[in-house]
Amino acid sequence: LLAWQKGFKGILSDKLLNNLDKNDFLLSWQQIIKNKERINYALLTKQEKAIGFVSFGPYDKEKDSEFAEIYGIYINPSFWRQGHAKSLMEKAVSELKNSQKYSAIYLWTMVQNVRAKRFYENFGFILDGKTRNSKRNGELFEECRYVYDLHS
Repeated sequence: LLAWQKGFKGILSDKLLNNLDKNDFLLSWQQIIKNKERINYALLTKQEKAIGFVSFGPYDKEKDSEFAEIYGIYINPSFWRQGHAKSLMEKAVSELKNSQKYSAIYLWTMVQNVRAKRFYENFGFILDGKTRNSKRNGELFEECRYVYDLHS
């Protein structure tokens, strides 16, 4: 929730960000965790405080596809710029590569999310030109798709 509120400030409306419901997020992540096709990793402090997580697996749009997808990677803003997102992304990419099931990884991010786009590009993801419109709590936003070649 905090990652959304801080990370999407100036991209999504303050009204939407200020009215995000913690219980909605909890229910959503309970469903994600129950999904057997998804792999989820959480990074915790020694006191078991959440630093961040990554969720990944097969590309949802194409069953039996050679493509994987990073569904989400979020870091608690208190832990930004400490290398945690890179560690989680390295874990996800390594696992997908080692599975030998996939040739590439897709991920979607908000077109206006410059910080996230810079992170993905520095990691080696490349914009592939695909875009889509998404909606959260009635608010539309545009997303762009990145691809990471697992054979390079």
